[in-house]
Amino acid sequence: METDRSLLLYSKYTISTIALKDIIITIISRLQKEGFNVMATIYNQDATNRAALAQLCKENIESPNIQNYFLVNNKRIFIIYL
Repeated sequence: METDRSLLLYSKYTISTIALKDIIITIISRLQKEGFNVMATIYNQDATNRAALAQLCKENIESPNIQNYFLVNNKRIFIIYL
């Protein structure tokens, strides 16, 4: 039986767009490796979050102009903004 699980990451300090993008990819990749099916991520609309996610979306080999998901290990990860 599957159980829904959530993981919350928060930083009270400013982080660069590139560092945030790398952290997002690393964490999702590790979760996938452990067997988790990451379907979506939730963010506030902070400028750094928007910039990191825009970069991730531009790297979509499927469709770089679509801004509602990005790919990690060829799996779609949808973006939800609060």
